[in-house]
Amino acid sequence: MPRKQKLSRSEWIDLLLTEAEALPSERPAKRRPPKKRGPMRDNSRNIAVHMTEEQFQRLERYRNMTRHCVTTYFRKLIDGDRLIGRRTDFYRNIHAGVNMIYSNVRQIERNPYARELDAESVGKMVYLAKKLTDEIFYLSCHE
Repeated sequence: MPRKQKLSRSEWIDLLLTEAEALPSERPAKRRPPKKRGPMRDNSRNIAVHMTEEQFQRLERYRNMTRHCVTTYFRKLIDGDRLIGRRTDFYRNIHAGVNMIYSNVRQIERNPYARELDAESVGKMVYLAKKLTDEIFYLSCHE
């Protein structure tokens, strides 16, 4: 097997350049044409609204009550949709807590040993848990 010659740096660079020139030139890859979009692609419109400071304050108050951004608030007003506010973290946490309490009470109620110890107290706990869930339901309907 013949030994390879050791090339100097300039010879090595010249060799690489001649090999690169000898390679067939590569065409740049063709780009795909953009996908055809439906007619709903750009349905945005600009609207300018002039209002007094009092009207703006009222708009901000209603917007904060529904917790929608201005765009969504106006879009729903124009469409005639019913404006329903998003729930706050407070109400979501209340529901999660009540569900845990109700689940624990149901486990105690199903436990035969708890019924043997004090059936009357278990019945009162079930009654209170049902009242608690009813009150939370009432609060969530009338926020």
